[in-house]
Amino acid sequence: MISDTLPGTPFEIGTNVTITIIFDGKEEAEDIYNKLLTNDGTEAMPMQEAFWSPAYDQVIAQFGVTWHVSGGE
Repeated sequence: MISDTLPGTPFEIGTNVTITIIFDGKEEAEDIYNKLLTNDGTEAMPMQEAFWSPAYDQVIAQFGVTWHVSGGE
């Protein structure tokens, strides 16, 4: 899933698009989360449980694009 910035929300280059990736399993989500961090990513939200997923996080990747990673069982 890809979304753009909400109306009226200021953005900088790289923040005008957010990518969401959803996995069936928690382990897959953790793997991608760690890979994004390892490749010069910055943790925007640590992996945690959300009402829709046992594993949800946000990472700002190497080129400034925000990734929402979610996984559950």
